[in-house]
Amino acid sequence: MLNNTIHQEPSLDLMFDSLLSGKAVYHPSEFWKILNKKNIDQLHKDGLQNLKQTIATNYFTWVIGCTNPQFRYLIINISIKNLMVSLKNSFSFKKSSRISFWKQLQLSFFTQMLWKFTEQIDSKQLLSNLSGPLEGNPFSPNLEH
Repeated sequence: MLNNTIHQEPSLDLMFDSLLSGKAVYHPSEFWKILNKKNIDQLHKDGLQNLKQTIATNYFTWVIGCTNPQFRYLIINISIKNLMVSLKNSFSFKKSSRISFWKQLQLSFFTQMLWKFTEQIDSKQLLSNLSGPLEGNPFSPNLEH
C-alpha cells in the first residue's frame, strides 16, 4: 500500500486511504505511484513553502531549453531591444532556489522573451492585470516592463 511506505502526514494518509478504498480501476498506476512518492519526498524535504520550485516543476514549470523550437521562435520573433533586455534581466539568481543555476538562466531567459513577445501582441493590455499568489516561493523572472 502506498501510504505505508512513505510515512506521510495524517491528511495525506487520509487522502491515499480514501483513494485506495475505491475500485481498483481508480487506483494510481505505477507511474503515478512513483511521481506521488517523489512529490511527497519533496514536501518532506522542502516543505509547502517551496512548492512552486519543487513539486510544480514536476507538472507546470518546465524548463524550455535553448534547443527547444519555442525558445528559438522567440529569439527570432522579438525585437533586438527586447532580446537584449530579456538577456540582461535573466542574470538575477536566487541562491535559495531549488532550481539549478543553468535551469534558472534558461527559465528566466525564456520567460523574459515570452513576456516581451506577448507584450508585442497584447493589444488589450491584458498583461498589465496579471498577478499571482506568492505562496509556495514562486519562480520570479524579474520582468522589466
